[in-house]
Amino acid sequence: MRFHLYVDSETVKASERCNHVDSLIKFAIAYNVDKLSLVLNAYYVFPDCFFSNSSLKHLIVDSWNMKPKCTVSWTSLQNLSLRNS
Repeated sequence: MRFHLYVDSETVKASERCNHVDSLIKFAIAYNVDKLSLVLNAYYVFPDCFFSNSSLKHLIVDSWNMKPKCTVSWTSLQNLSLRNS
């Protein structure tokens, strides 16, 4: 299953954006998405659950702020692409 999320700073206010993005990332994780693509052209702090996922095989993250505060554990990850917006 694939999941793509694009968020820019003009879409919604910062506080609402964080809550919506958190919910969507948690949704993707709960449904064992194996290909996740995130384009976040706005400030966002990733939830800890994002960094411990056993179903992700392909991950694309385009974000200028991805600083894990916990151990990263993507045990099934085969392909990782990091970009800086």
